[in-house]
Amino acid sequence: MLSLSWNQIDDIAFALCDKFPEIDPLTIRRTDLHKWVCEWEGFDDDPAASNEGKLEAIQMAWHEEFNERCLVAKIEDRHACPAILRILTSCVDNWSR
Repeated sequence: MLSLSWNQIDDIAFALCDKFPEIDPLTIRRTDLHKWVCEWEGFDDDPAASNEGKLEAIQMAWHEEFNERCLVAKIEDRHACPAILRILTSCVDNWSR
């Protein structure tokens, strides 16, 4: 299990994207993000060591990874069900703005 700390922004973002692949990170409150990171198995940093800047950096890195995965999924799976395609289209639209 990977040991995580607040300074491992990209590692946390990738882990969140793996655990919550359908969740748009921009819909998550930072208080919930803080809770999820602190509850992560292997997270061994001080919960009080986070700050708004670190949480925002995690959320933006997660959002970037989320959008990249949505784009890849849309390109690779043109036969996905309509509901998934709507989600993916929204991801790509948000990413391209």
